[in-house]
Amino acid sequence: MNVLDSTDSHPSAIELYNLLKPHHKNLSLASVYRNLDYLVKNGEIVKLTISCGFERYDADTSLHGHFVCLKCGALVDFQVCTEDLPLYREMEKKKSYKIIRKLVIAEGYCPNCSDSE
Repeated sequence: MNVLDSTDSHPSAIELYNLLKPHHKNLSLASVYRNLDYLVKNGEIVKLTISCGFERYDADTSLHGHFVCLKCGALVDFQVCTEDLPLYREMEKKKSYKIIRKLVIAEGYCPNCSDSE
């Protein structure tokens, strides 16, 4: 959790494993996945499943958006305002919907990838 909390790079499980392994020789990738699943289930972190098929993790559980570059995979936070999200309020008013997590994900091309085309 400390490693994840100290970065805003939204690492994958494998990236976290590679960061932790030099300091924890007996660490297994399965342990990393197991602990990440536990933290997600307890609402301590957010798992982002990106459309290109990979999963990244974020220790910031506050409502904020994520921009994903479709070319290089960069993942960047951006601020959102709850007043800008009337759909959530509308859905929550309906008794048949129970929203447990609010995610805002925008996809496109970052400045570096936009400039290279």
